[in-house]
Amino acid sequence: MELTVGNRQVLVTAHKTYSEPDGLDSLRAFAQYPPLRTYLADCAESGPIPEAVVVRRLHRVAHRITGAVADLVYRDACSGTQTERALHLTNAHPAVLLPIVTVKEQRYALLARQAEVSQGLGIVTTAMRGVVNAEGGFASDTYGSALEKVGIRLADATPLSSTAFTIGNEGEPAIRFFTLTVACDEEQAEQLHEDPRLALVALKDVFGAGDAAASLAVSLVSATA
Repeated sequence: MELTVGNRQVLVTAHKTYSEPDGLDSLRAFAQYPPLRTYLADCAESGPIPEAVVVRRLHRVAHRITGAVADLVYRDACSGTQTERALHLTNAHPAVLLPIVTVKEQRYALLARQAEVSQGLGIVTTAMRGVVNAEGGFASDTYGSALEKVGIRLADATPLSSTAFTIGNEGEPAIRFFTLTVACDEEQAEQLHEDPRLALVALKDVFGAGDAAASLAVSLVSATA
């Protein structure tokens, strides 16, 4: 099937590895999926417009589509060269939180520690990931309880920017950035140090952690200070 995007027709089809009993109905539903419509509308406005959207996987809750993985196919009109790019769509709006913790007048970023499969299950330090909730704030089931133990409330987080940022490959969902500031005494700081999910990192050392989201968050904090 085809969708009209700007002044072009874009083919919506299934990848050869995609298999669902109601394949055609699924494609029709995907063609009406709001995040896809929004993405293609942005393409029509600022380009480039793909030649085709090839569905690899649809995520569902019951029969409702909640996310998708697809390939965007582009063809150069002059050379005929075809290129592909991955597209990830989701109902949820991803978010990053960078709490700024002050201990004895020293400022630290509170980051997350987790085992990373791509690093051989080694521990990596990253920004806290979550989603934008219905009220437009930051939400995370992973870190909320740990932060509340030392008096840090996710409800106090405020946006770092009105703009969402894309990190990594094009086609990844844009991320909203949040921050909050809290003062901790030595006992609270020790509690944070003892939690294996969390890491207190001096602001100047965040860039060395190797996490693009954390580095961008610190840059945004510095820009708004």
